[in-house]
Amino acid sequence: MPRLLQSVVWTDVRAMQWAQLVRQGSVILAAVLLAQSGLSAQEIGRYEQLQYLAALLSAAWVSGFIQGLLSYHARLSEAGKDRLIFSVGLVFSVLSLAVAVLLWIGPGALWRALIGQAQPAYLAWFALYLLGNVPANLQEYFYLLYHRPKAIVWYSSLHALALIACVVLPPFLGYPFEISFQWLAVLGLLRLGWLWLFLYRHTSMRWGRTEWNDWRKLSGPLIVYALLALANQYVDIWWVGQFYAGDEGVFAIYRYGARELPLVTALSAALGSAMLPKLSGDMATQLPELKRQSRRLLHLFFSLAILLSLFSPWWFPAVFSAVFFQSIVIFNLFMLIGVSRMVFSLTIVLALQQNRVALWAIVFSLLLHLLLSGLLAYPFGLAGIALGTVLSFSAEKLFLAIYLQRRHGIRVGQYTDIPMLTGYTLLLLGAFGFSLMYL
Repeated sequence: MPRLLQSVVWTDVRAMQWAQLVRQGSVILAAVLLAQSGLSAQEIGRYEQLQYLAALLSAAWVSGFIQGLLSYHARLSEAGKDRLIFSVGLVFSVLSLAVAVLLWIGPGALWRALIGQAQPAYLAWFALYLLGNVPANLQEYFYLLYHRPKAIVWYSSLHALALIACVVLPPFLGYPFEISFQWLAVLGLLRLGWLWLFLYRHTSMRWGRTEWNDWRKLSGPLIVYALLALANQYVDIWWVGQFYAGDEGVFAIYRYGARELPLVTALSAALGSAMLPKLSGDMATQLPELKRQSRRLLHLFFSLAILLSLFSPWWFPAVFSAVFFQSIVIFNLFMLIGVSRMVFSLTIVLALQQNRVALWAIVFSLLLHLLLSGLLAYPFGLAGIALGTVLSFSAEKLFLAIYLQRRHGIRVGQYTDIPMLTGYTLLLLGAFGFSLMYL
């Protein structure tokens, strides 16, 4: 691992993509290893419940505030940047404390409504973990804003290894699962300490009232956007429940098919995060760089998606068993969502600080999702629900692309290789059509 990290020429974009990959990889690997650890499904379910609860309480505001930070930072003076970085660290620490306290002393009725249990196990230890872990997620973005890609790589890699060790080692060594949560609490607090050591060394530790107000106003619509985007991800699941109420088998068939490529979603999210401060600082010169970077991602995504779709009638039942043969059409439809993820119109809109436009776009996508998935379910069943998801996600990017061209004169071709995207999309549709012949 050390030789690999040292031999690569790390840029901000590559470093953030690496960070996203190891973050998702550590979560997936920890889940796989827990399944092999001898723990009961009930114990593993407790861990998953707490992760889900943490996401409900923090994912939206964390995402919104970070996107606001990345789009605002480049527009400030050096003194303003200094005050903003400290203010962000302080605000995240205070809000994380509030989330931790809510987890610790929250009423049983709230938890019962959210996860079906009045008192989740290991809640106190997990609250301590979140107290440190949520603000510590800023560290990689601070390194990005200080243009320290190697620090991003080392920090994210060490954190991924530490996370796996904390979660997995205690049950493998025969200790009670509660020890894992105690180790996680220590890890979170250590990361919080590292964050504040960084702030002490690299900022003046001065609160920026003006910077805070501007950042808060910019981030507000993005927090709402994140909430609606989260809701948009579950509209199709809601429709499955409406049309096939009580049929757990149909629900499982849909869920096993409704999967995007985690590798590509991680890389596209990282590219958007890395390019956002660059575009905010110099839109004209960075648009060609965004196009160049997205072109590289096109090759990776479509190579994987085309192969997986083309041979899905054979590999999918081999991996997930023949019971989920009906999931193949849904899986291939979800591969098409990746086409819209290759168009970074949202990143440009955020860089222009047109956050309310992004909010209108997700409202449009959510309403369209509700309408199309419901209407298409009647003639096409589960495939119709999935198709409505694909069309609504694509419509959001189209909405933003049209806005950028009409209001700011930024054409899609300035940040996307249209001929390459079109050619690859046709090949992916061809692979989808070929797979239908064997279903």
